[in-house]
This record gives sequence, structure tokens and C-alpha cells, in this order.
Amino acid sequence: MSVIHADNVHKRFGKVHVLRGIAFRIPEREGAILLGANGCGKSTLMRCMNGLARPEQGSIHVHGSNVANCSQRKLREVRRGVGMVFQNFNLVGNLSVFQNVLYGGLARHRSFFAITAPLASREERAYAMHCLERVQLARCADQRADQLSGGQQQRVAIARVLMQRPSVVLADEPVASLDPKAAREVMNLLWGVVREEGMTLLCTLHQLDFAMEYGDRVIGMKAGHVQVDRPMGQTSRDELQSLYEGNVRVDETPSDAVTPLRRAS
Repeated sequence: MSVIHADNVHKRFGKVHVLRGIAFRIPEREGAILLGANGCGKSTLMRCMNGLARPEQGSIHVHGSNVANCSQRKLREVRRGVGMVFQNFNLVGNLSVFQNVLYGGLARHRSFFAITAPLASREERAYAMHCLERVQLARCADQRADQLSGGQQQRVAIARVLMQRPSVVLADEPVASLDPKAAREVMNLLWGVVREEGMTLLCTLHQLDFAMEYGDRVIGMKAGHVQVDRPMGQTSRDELQSLYEGNVRVDETPSDAVTPLRRAS
């Protein structure tokens, strides 16, 4: 069964055609890597998949619901089961690490106040600490989030996703802003959590080495198209490297132009 199904997805910003007929399926519990050079359309696709942007054409089904064309009420329902990990962590810096993780439970509650630290149930608070233990940051629970390193903040973001208890995780360039050591630690953690919890993962990356090390399958994008879609073991470094050669960059904002990149040497 396909948990995620994109079919003929097109997205434009003015005259710039960012997504051009994107189509793929991701079955339950599969970890897929969405790979491509910066500016190929990956982030725009992820925004469409979470309902933050809407394509002009095509459909994106998540657990059977078309998030490209559904009501806000239905979209909120779908999002309860979809955890997001962002490149910029998306934490509330002046709140504690514990509070940031606790707010991961917002998707499952109708009231904001039901999940705030003073009013959260004993069970919710205990589970938030469990999530911090899973990412080895329980000792930092009372620290302000903005006092942590970049790698630690991304681990808090993963703990927040665990708090949500989703069946699907969308991770948009989760290690792009981290140094190599922290990036590997975060990828190991994210991949381990997804495996242990039986989640379905779609993770965008532009680092070829990481893509080949993590993931059951690779979906390779170039200039708004899907160029590669197969199990990771059935592709090669040369094939994936071709995604970066002679690439046309589509900067994913309405005012940006299409700029040809130099061929990789």
C-alpha cells in the first residue's frame, strides 16, 4: 500500500515552472531519499506535500487524502499523522528544550493549553522526557533551546516529531546547516528512530554520500523532473552524480529566475 502517492504534480511561480509532472509512490514503512542539487525543486515539492503550497495541477495523496486539493479541516487531520523536520530546526529559542518537545503533541490536541507545560498531563510530560531520552538530550531538558548547538537543536526537533507520534515523517534538508560530524549523528538518529517506530520517511538531501548510505530508495530530481526512482541498491554513484551535472537551477520563490549552472568538473 502506498502511504504517499504523487501524480503529475506541476507548480509554477510566475513564468518559472518549478515542478514538472512529478510522480512517485512510497509504500508503508519505506525510507525514501529525495535527492538533487540545490534549487532543483525539492523544497517546493515538500511544501506541497504538507499543504504549505498548492500545485496548479496533479495530486498528492497522503494516507489516501489529496493534500493538493482538500479543505483546511481535512488538511489539519492529515497533518496530525505527519511529522516535519526542518533545515532551520523551527524551535522556539526562548523556551526550554522540554517545552519545545512537549509542543510536538499539539497535533493531537484541540486546545493549545492542554499541552502547555503547566497543564500537560503526567502521561504527556513523561512521554516528552522519554522522547528526549531517545535522542540523548534528557540532561538538557531545562535549557533554553537557543543555547544548544545546531546538532543538538536538530535532535530536539526529532524528539518533537516523536512526541507527535506520526506515521509519516517529512524531513527537508535536515542536515544541510550542520558540520559533517553533527550531520552524520543526526542522520543516524533520524534513520534509527524511523526504523524502530515503523514510520514512513521522505527525506530531501543534496549530499550524495548521505543519500547512498541512508534510505531504501532514491527519488532523484533535476530541474523540476524526477530523473531516477528505484531501490537504492539498483542505482549507482555515476547515475546519481548525473543529477548534478549541467543542472538548471530553479530558485524556489516567485521572483527568481532560472539560471544554468556550470557543469561539474
